[in-house]
Amino acid sequence: MSEKKRSFIDITTDIVMAKDDFSLTDQEIKEKLAGLYTELSRKEDGVYWFYKKLDKDIELAKEYKEKIEEEIKKRQTAQKNLKELVIEANNTVDKMPKYSDFNPIKIMESTSVNIVDESIIPQEYWVEHRVVKLDKKNLLKDLKKGKKIEGVELKKNPYVKGLK
Repeated sequence: MSEKKRSFIDITTDIVMAKDDFSLTDQEIKEKLAGLYTELSRKEDGVYWFYKKLDKDIELAKEYKEKIEEEIKKRQTAQKNLKELVIEANNTVDKMPKYSDFNPIKIMESTSVNIVDESIIPQEYWVEHRVVKLDKKNLLKDLKKGKKIEGVELKKNPYVKGLK
């Protein structure tokens, strides 16, 4: 019968408990900790290789996503070409397609503004657009220096080095 695989939490809990186990001698504590640290090291190695496998899975999924996006673009282009074909046919014969339940095609017309020369457009058609945003880099710099700033706090973001 194989031994049950233990989690990080189980192993680290045992390490913490072993350090303060008053029923064991110093030598027994050292031996127990050595075994637990070895077990933890193997678990960490497994995490690294599992993480790398997930990396490969992500790359494969990205390739699939790219292929799917290419296929979507091809089909959207085909739809656009069909619409242009209908409009061109209508312009050529100057006749709208017959509308029915089986052919719901209608040719409509919309309007939009085409800017030919911006420099000569009268001032009344211009609007001022102003953007105000926080300078987070400056905020971070001042917070790291110990400055107290209302409405913000320094947030610590732990991360694992060695895994991208």
